[in-house]
Amino acid sequence: MSSTHYFTDDFKAAPYWWDALPARIADLADIPSTADVVVVGAGLTGTSAATTLARGGRDVVILEQEHPGYGASTRNAGFVGRHFKHSLTELLKKFDQPTALSYFHELQRIFDFAVDMIKSEGLNCGLQENGRFIAAMNQPDFDTLKAEYALRDRLLNEEFSVVENGGATEYRSPRVVGGILLREQAAIHPGLYANAMAERARSAGAKIISATPMLGLRRSGEKFVVSTPRGEIVCKDVLIATNGYSGDAVKWVKRRLIPIRSYIVATEPLPKSLLEELLPHNRTYTDRRQASNYLRLSTDGTRIVFGGQTGAEWESQPELSGLKVREEMVGIFPQLADVKLSHSWSGRCAGTIDLIPKLGMKNGVHFALAYCFSGNALAPYLGHHAALRILGEPKQEIAFEARSFHAIPFYNGNPWFLPLVKKYYEWADRRR
Repeated sequence: MSSTHYFTDDFKAAPYWWDALPARIADLADIPSTADVVVVGAGLTGTSAATTLARGGRDVVILEQEHPGYGASTRNAGFVGRHFKHSLTELLKKFDQPTALSYFHELQRIFDFAVDMIKSEGLNCGLQENGRFIAAMNQPDFDTLKAEYALRDRLLNEEFSVVENGGATEYRSPRVVGGILLREQAAIHPGLYANAMAERARSAGAKIISATPMLGLRRSGEKFVVSTPRGEIVCKDVLIATNGYSGDAVKWVKRRLIPIRSYIVATEPLPKSLLEELLPHNRTYTDRRQASNYLRLSTDGTRIVFGGQTGAEWESQPELSGLKVREEMVGIFPQLADVKLSHSWSGRCAGTIDLIPKLGMKNGVHFALAYCFSGNALAPYLGHHAALRILGEPKQEIAFEARSFHAIPFYNGNPWFLPLVKKYYEWADRRR
């Protein structure tokens, strides 16, 4: 079968989640000359912050260089969890025990905030509280997983189940030797989620201005002047909420933030019997490897959404990246050898050198950034807390406070090293 036969006739080089979105209506085109707060970026961080600010009585403008949710907010797989890039074992090697545990206590609050917000405000985003399975593809990784969660059980009372016998009750791949089942995890439809968050901000009174990037930012007395292609806005406060889509306008962000690209495909609709054979409990799934994959069923349960190739550079070649990711998918599930792809896309998250999300202020400018592929829960939470600080609320202690946010030496914003890191991770996985 030629490579072109691996795509459906209606194949789209765009996120599968966009299919469910209503036709886009151009947001406010006129640029106001003044505002209380300018939020840069209309993703989950920016719309969450803008809602809190507008409900607090502030005149808020959100600048978006494309359209709301264009970036990672609608380009991810839709996982909502209590995790970030560090294990508890790793953190205990870097910090004292109270500090290490504080990150995980914060992650619990973050998860609860996201789920409670969706439920209490009736956000139409396909919320599924379906749990997550973390697979081990070899015995050393399985042993590491079991040790990590035994530690969490002892220090955090975290609920989990060890799944032996090749993980056959959860993730039916011949490559899986076992895994950990986490029940307090969720999934959403990213397109509907970002759309609902944008509507929430508009309903609160925030103005979203699409197709309008921030070109520059400067001080003018006690105010800021935000430059755009359509004019300038004078404001009291600015919040940077651009994460992996930060441009050149704020140089200090560029030197501290590493954009990380990942790639996702959606299959054509598949028989229910096949999906139940492979993923009988319809959870979210990932694995313990360094160069890991992640997958789930689509919100309607008709197809598989599968991601991988993190750190590669196929941005302008969605068909080629789709074939690469498809190859990884078939390597895990040989039963999908003849399945076609309906969508292939990529998205940029971002991280810092320490891979810890950041909330804070620099040079009077607020920021909430660096979610490392955990933004569906982290972004609304940190955006909300950034807004509370702008409103002058008593400062709450946040584990993800940017106590250090240093520029990366010899780095100018071009992550040329990520493909090398990817190859190293693949080599390390093969060794194990």
